[in-house]
Amino acid sequence: MDIEYDVKVCAGHLVSFGPGVNVSEKKDVLNSLLFIELNTNDAAGAQPWSKRAEGAFTATQWVMRSSDASNLTPAGADFSIGQLVEQYLGENLNPRGVAQLSDVLSRFNSLPEDHPAHRLFYRYAVRESAVDKSGNASTIVRFQISIVGRGPSLMTLFVELDIARRMTSQLFVERIQVKDCIGRIELSYNERVLQTAAYGGTRAKVLAYLAKVKAPTPVSLPAVHKKPGEAGAGKSGSTLKGK
Repeated sequence: MDIEYDVKVCAGHLVSFGPGVNVSEKKDVLNSLLFIELNTNDAAGAQPWSKRAEGAFTATQWVMRSSDASNLTPAGADFSIGQLVEQYLGENLNPRGVAQLSDVLSRFNSLPEDHPAHRLFYRYAVRESAVDKSGNASTIVRFQISIVGRGPSLMTLFVELDIARRMTSQLFVERIQVKDCIGRIELSYNERVLQTAAYGGTRAKVLAYLAKVKAPTPVSLPAVHKKPGEAGAGKSGSTLKGK
């Protein structure tokens, strides 16, 4: 019997809740992650983002358990962001976690472009530069994807890449030429646990901030019911080289 996950788009953060996370914990997790997202969204570059994010995670009582950061160069002529995410997280997650990750990507890939969840994610995760005189534009893609378990515990991948062209609405499956990447692909993987008792003393401040800035409401990603034997979305045989 398949496990039903509860998946939300929390601005530029895809969040999947596994079994054992209750309704109250889900609210605290989403509100704290939304607080972090809005406090880091305008950071210029992966390093400034990381520094600001760490302060925001600490302020919302998330305690780091482990972390890993990499600069990657795809092997081959092209790749997809979904493939990159699945391959990188596949090295850190157990089979159940990999299945949960594939579920997130499948749900997002199945969304029509005008779905509220799709629009919300693109608003925060995808930034296009101004078109120059030659008609050229670049796109910065920056997002997080998290699996939430009992505790609540958080397993998060941060991704940032700069692409020397516009991206389509098929963010995770579109093929990207390696030659179009500006610089390296930045990834970081972190595992954290929410200190629920300590967060109780912070909750009011988080909610007041979200109300003040008129934070967007997280939107659910509808489940995708696949036929038996149907492959997961975004998979590919290509490999990635860490640098």
